[in-house]
Amino acid sequence: MEATLLKNAFVYRIEKGEYEVMDVYISGGRIYTSFEGKAREIDLKGKYLMPGFFDCHVHLTWSGAEFFFALTEIFLYLFISTFID
Repeated sequence: MEATLLKNAFVYRIEKGEYEVMDVYISGGRIYTSFEGKAREIDLKGKYLMPGFFDCHVHLTWSGAEFFFALTEIFLYLFISTFID
């Protein structure tokens, strides 16, 4: 699997308490700040790189595939990548 390099992204550094422009590599389902080898590059200049947040308290009151896909799109827009009903 080819690695991906996310270049020039604003990343929040918890230990510093501030955002920093960084390069982030993704390879084999893992995230790295350094990587040796070939990688597909995506320039994120001026954009923020955020983790996928987890919402463990969601009440899904509607049903059907159309609702599920609409809700998923809304959650992804809000950086929520996982939810449990």
